[in-house]
This record gives sequence, C-alpha cells and structure tokens, in this order.
Amino acid sequence: MKKGRRFNTANLLVFVNANQIAKRRLGLIVSKQVGNAVVRNKWKRKIRECFRVKKHAWGTACDIVVMVRAKNKEAPPLHVMEAELNRAVLKLTEA
Repeated sequence: MKKGRRFNTANLLVFVNANQIAKRRLGLIVSKQVGNAVVRNKWKRKIRECFRVKKHAWGTACDIVVMVRAKNKEAPPLHVMEAELNRAVLKLTEA
C-alpha cells in the first residue's frame, strides 16, 4: 500500500499497485467501525461482485486494495459502488 497509488471516493479508499504476475488481485479492508458482521459482509459481497464484473475492463495486472470508509454504515446500491470502483481503478492505472 505504501508503494501504490491511492484514490478517494465517497465510500471507498482504493489503492492500486502494479504486480509482476499476470493477474488482477483484490484485497478488502472493512473495519468493525462500519458495522456488525452482517453489514461488513454485505460490503464485501458488493465489492467482490464489482471486481468480478469489471476486472476484464482494467487492462493492466495489478493489486487492488479497497478500504471502506468508516463513516458509511450502509452499503450503497451496486451500480453506485461499481461506478466508484471503476472510476478509481481507471484513474490509477492510466498513468
């Protein structure tokens, strides 16, 4: 996370770092401050689904770490989260 680039969105903090393997990998950080286990797992399921749908649109092989911002207790709709994650990753991988 120290070597990579980061991007803030309304709900997420996204870190991207290039890797040497030819795969895109996802890491998730969802703090207990976000909510109980049910709420945290809902966040993780939605982020994983966004990653699954969009990962082929992101050209480079990279490690992506997504941190949910603690101020947000409820997960936004899937299309909002997908747009935020897509915008962040495209912004960070273009350079």
